[in-house]
Amino acid sequence: MVLLLEILVSPAPATEPSPYPKFIKGEEFFIPDQPLMAYLTVQPRFTAIENDSRNKIDNHFFGWRRLKLRLLGEPLPQLTYCFQGVYKTHNFSPTDNRVTLQEAWMQWKFSPHFKLKVGQTLPPMGFERFTPDEMLLSIERSLPTDNLIPNGKLGDSFARDYGVLAGGFFSRPKIGYDLAIMGGNGANEGHLFRRGSYLLVGRLAWQPYRLPQDHLDLQMGAAMSFRRNHDLDLRQQLPGSGKLGYQHFNGRDYHYNIFLSLDNGPVSFRGEGFWARYHACRPGLPSLNALGFYVQGAYFLHPRLQAVAKFEYFDPNEALHNSQDLRWTTLGLNFYLVGNQLKLQANYIFKNERRKEIHNDTFIVQLDLFLGYPHNPRLEKWKLFSRSRPAKAG
Repeated sequence: MVLLLEILVSPAPATEPSPYPKFIKGEEFFIPDQPLMAYLTVQPRFTAIENDSRNKIDNHFFGWRRLKLRLLGEPLPQLTYCFQGVYKTHNFSPTDNRVTLQEAWMQWKFSPHFKLKVGQTLPPMGFERFTPDEMLLSIERSLPTDNLIPNGKLGDSFARDYGVLAGGFFSRPKIGYDLAIMGGNGANEGHLFRRGSYLLVGRLAWQPYRLPQDHLDLQMGAAMSFRRNHDLDLRQQLPGSGKLGYQHFNGRDYHYNIFLSLDNGPVSFRGEGFWARYHACRPGLPSLNALGFYVQGAYFLHPRLQAVAKFEYFDPNEALHNSQDLRWTTLGLNFYLVGNQLKLQANYIFKNERRKEIHNDTFIVQLDLFLGYPHNPRLEKWKLFSRSRPAKAG
């Protein structure tokens, strides 16, 4: 079962539609109180990679990071549903160049204390993973987020799985919880459930400060998961593990996560740490540990211009020191052309390998168009939708 507890100490303002932190509970942010709403994400981009013969990839190209259609509705006060599909190219992913189903779920809210969600969705692990696309501070999510959540880079799953989740919240104090059981094999992998496989996840989040009048929001928390599986292909999740036989992993894996998020006026900070243990049960298949973390800061230089810096580290096998141990540093700018509905992002990523370094630093420019999406609360504070008027002469 999946267990998610959220403790919100400070009361939410009366105008808030949900008591949950908007960054953690992504779907809560989008629920439109209407029978059907369509949200469209369009993200074309240009990528240039340092030319090195060992890269074995094109060194500059145009592509689609995401073409995403999200259908979300609340036909009844108690019932919410969601369907989401995506198309992308030049992401060096097995899901490139075809339409893939990401989300498909229904949720019935019996009371504020209990709701039931069934379908294909994300296991509640990680903070950045639940940050909606238009609220990401950098163009890409971090390596640890992509690789060290339970279903990260697991075939065609897009980190999703099939499951049943139950949850709710209590207002005094504000304690939220989710309980679920998931298949553990990843969505879109050709089998709904495999005999003997299952995934259990838990997350605890605490929000000691939430002062909208001071533009202050502090969140912190931790998560863990346990999975039992048979014949799982983890080569994408753990680069280099194919030589160990991890294309047919049979055993148990444990994932742990801690996170901290702070928004204070023009300043934003994000940090997460991940650790994973893969315990093999097949003779001749070694067990291993993997870890990673990132820290990220952002600052509004101007109401329309935001500077971003991020450092991330990823080690898919602590027992080996090789070229798969990665240290990336990202410097970027976000230019908000029309609120969060239209923005331009530019990132330069300095890429370093622990051993056998290659020249593969990457420059990315991406245009983000979000049609139908609600306003990002981080931007509304900066009044991007109103022009300043000159003072009248006295």
